[in-house]
Amino acid sequence: GILQYSRIGQVDVVYEEIDLNVLLIDIIQIIAPPAHIKVEIPVNLPTILADKVRLFQVLQNLFDNAIKYNDKVEGLIQLSVDETEDEWWVGVQDNGIGIDEKHQHKVFQLFHTLTAKDVYNSTGVGLSLIEKSVKNWGGTISLKSKLGEGCLFIFTLPKTRKPINE
Repeated sequence: GILQYSRIGQVDVVYEEIDLNVLLIDIIQIIAPPAHIKVEIPVNLPTILADKVRLFQVLQNLFDNAIKYNDKVEGLIQLSVDETEDEWWVGVQDNGIGIDEKHQHKVFQLFHTLTAKDVYNSTGVGLSLIEKSVKNWGGTISLKSKLGEGCLFIFTLPKTRKPINE
């Protein structure tokens, strides 16, 4: 995770047309959600211009977290995609343990975890990596959550690709 984090902004960004339908199928196959967790992905997702490697990492990390931090008998992860004239909005929502409002400002800090590292096997790098990737491509990321009710992470991707470090 640290190696990935340190390379963001140093490795050339390669933008390409990405069919989100195909990308999400690949991600779901890799993360292999347990049987008790249902994943809902809209049909007919758009094709967008993005850095495939970083977008894959961001979505995979968000889905992994949604699985890892889900304490429900029937877990649910929902993906949503919307657009404005200038950007794409991507949301990953779950019904897991949630994050207390008083700790939400800390979730993107490097090496910071809100639970015992040995309980959830967490390094505290994943959300920092996500935030750095999103900011590097000129997007934003936000969190909405209530303790015990799950999380909604929303990130944006500008439709005109120009990384922040150019």
